[in-house]
Amino acid sequence: MIYIYHGDDFILSLESVFKKIKEINSKNQYDYISYDGEKISYADIEKEIESISMFSTKKIILIKRFLNSSENLTKLELNMPKFLKTENIIFFWESREIDSKNLKKIQNALKSSTNNINLFKKPTESSLIKWIISEFNSQNIKINPDLSTLFIKNIGTEYPTIVYSEVKKVIHYCSVSNLKLLKKEIIESLISDQYEGNVWRFLEYFGQRQKKEVFQEAKRLIQNNQSMLLITMISREIHLYSQIKYCIENKIDLNKLDIPKFKINEMAKFSKNFTWNELYILTKKLLELDISIKKGKIDEHTGICLYLSLL
Repeated sequence: MIYIYHGDDFILSLESVFKKIKEINSKNQYDYISYDGEKISYADIEKEIESISMFSTKKIILIKRFLNSSENLTKLELNMPKFLKTENIIFFWESREIDSKNLKKIQNALKSSTNNINLFKKPTESSLIKWIISEFNSQNIKINPDLSTLFIKNIGTEYPTIVYSEVKKVIHYCSVSNLKLLKKEIIESLISDQYEGNVWRFLEYFGQRQKKEVFQEAKRLIQNNQSMLLITMISREIHLYSQIKYCIENKIDLNKLDIPKFKINEMAKFSKNFTWNELYILTKKLLELDISIKKGKIDEHTGICLYLSLL
């Protein structure tokens, strides 16, 4: 049996792999072996798959990041019929989505086993919220659906790995504290003040054109060596303001934009704080700043502070 897990949501996909392995090996009837596909040859993988364990007749073999190589993929495709007959269970896990051409090859080779291919796309707001609720419910901890959005609001959907780790931390706290009902105060007190959270606060101040607060948050981000992240997020924010202004002026439904629903009204409000000319200048100066920093013409702190003075 062969399973393939892939997609940009690599945290959830790997977590799902381990859940499936635990389910299959509930009676410990398999030996478990894991390999880094980038550090092992195809010949070694083939030998491992075809060999029989010394202590049991079957093995579960997890191979990570093996299908990145076109050479490995071609050999796997040719030998798939042989591997499908083995009593060993093989998991291939990729930390990104396999491109459609290579995926088609795998599907053709697997034939009737294509249901064992699992894709985990980059999580959306709704899928993250659904996952948060299911995680708390699985630990018999009640959570109001409105509270699940608090994780997203504080961290954002851009960094799902942070959402995952923060949810796990809150669940652990509830478990050791024997809490069966999650309250807003608990979430607010436990979610770390990580740089991602600061980014979202920075962007809120940026949209409101609160210069003093913008400078304070920018200073913290720069001290945490997140200057490039800051520039990237400013660029993204300006782009969203432009999209929203265009939609409003042309009476286009804002829900068609790729923006979390709980952010649309806030972003629309922020976009009104900037004229088209101001957005043009901010975009032009941000590009110039990015180039100047990368060429070493100006240090990050000075450059970003000068740029933010345009607000």
